[in-house]
Amino acid sequence: MEDRLRFGRVEVAGSGGVRFVRSRGTVLKDTKGNPQFVFGISWDITSEVELGRKLEDERALMLHTAKLASIGQLAAGVGHEINNPLAIISGMTSVIDLLLDEGASVDVIRKKLASIENSVQRISDIVKGLRTFARSDSSELSDFDPFPMIRETVDFLREIYLREGIEL
Repeated sequence: MEDRLRFGRVEVAGSGGVRFVRSRGTVLKDTKGNPQFVFGISWDITSEVELGRKLEDERALMLHTAKLASIGQLAAGVGHEINNPLAIISGMTSVIDLLLDEGASVDVIRKKLASIENSVQRISDIVKGLRTFARSDSSELSDFDPFPMIRETVDFLREIYLREGIEL
């Protein structure tokens, strides 16, 4: 005696509708192994299938909503990350302007211009990272040296605080 469980789709004659059924049946065999009788039952599981589809649709909608929220957080983070180097550029241009009024040497001004160039490069790296992020779902990590960014920040702050008589 074999017991089998089956799932299938059935078109209901004359209604034009489709129902989903699950069936379970047993084949009774004679002593030689030849099938003699089939006993079985089928039951309608259309509501379960439709509920499963609705759950899948809701899951897809929730995933889409989560992606939109992530994009919003990404945009806020990018704005913050770009504002930092822009603040350095803005501050350094003010410092250069003051240094020019004070007759500072070309070497001092070039050092400040290098800070501006580093900030521009940081913005460029952020945009490049966004392009890479948009193209692939790769979770590949890469090494980077945070010290140039830290040095640049300290140099910028040193200039600001030095005007107030504070030495870093």
